[in-house]
Amino acid sequence: MQAERPASGPLFDAHAHLGDPALEGDRPQVLERAGRAGIRWILDNGTSLEDSGRALARRGSAGGVRVEAAVGIHPHEAARAPRDFAEQLRQLARQGAVAVGEIGLDYHYDFSPRPVQREVLRRQLELAQALQLPVVLHEREAAGDLLEILDRVGLPARGGVVHSFSGGPAEAEAYLQRGLHLGISGMVTFRGMDDLREAVRRAPAERLLFESDSPYLAPHPLRGRRNEPANVAWTVAAVAELRGESPEALLKASWSGLARLYGAEPPAGTR
Repeated sequence: MQAERPASGPLFDAHAHLGDPALEGDRPQVLERAGRAGIRWILDNGTSLEDSGRALARRGSAGGVRVEAAVGIHPHEAARAPRDFAEQLRQLARQGAVAVGEIGLDYHYDFSPRPVQREVLRRQLELAQALQLPVVLHEREAAGDLLEILDRVGLPARGGVVHSFSGGPAEAEAYLQRGLHLGISGMVTFRGMDDLREAVRRAPAERLLFESDSPYLAPHPLRGRRNEPANVAWTVAAVAELRGESPEALLKASWSGLARLYGAEPPAGTR
């Protein structure tokens, strides 16, 4: 699935990793290109205590782009989390984080033992509830366990988003019923992702959040290159075409979901 041209207008990137080494050499230029592409808001996600601190330090506005931060310990990093990680995350979050993330379960790589992943996730969900912050969830080959933990531990009142959602309609419905949003990355344009496309076709537009996951998952026609927030414009265009909607209508609904979740003020023309 490939759009003929990228979408224009006020866009956002609901999930990026601006601290990734792949962006280190030209991060100011990456943000400049994002602004030129119409990106107005980016969520920069932490993956460890150190990475979360750096994400908080990057908060700010430049070239019409507002960058906010989420703080969290990624499942890949769970085994390296210190005993007092929850308290350290609490202190970081109080410095201006808008979400707890990126947190979750990854059973594909198993870089951290699964029991450790589950425990670190549980404690971060409890922290998000205490701080009344939404969560940014990572899930790979672990949907059953993630849903079980969410049902047992609960979500913060503001819910959250399943980042870079890659499942089909049934899995999407399970997350939507629990009040979660679906993060839609460039994967929706990849070959072989028909179940994902059907889920995106059926989901309410206001529950779809568009994301780059940069520097990963560049959409067609850019697949294979380093991804950047600016490329969200291609994902939005492809999803609008898939759903038979205009990019403008799709973005208006999606901005409303982003505003409810993170308090991001929709730009003029999208309210």
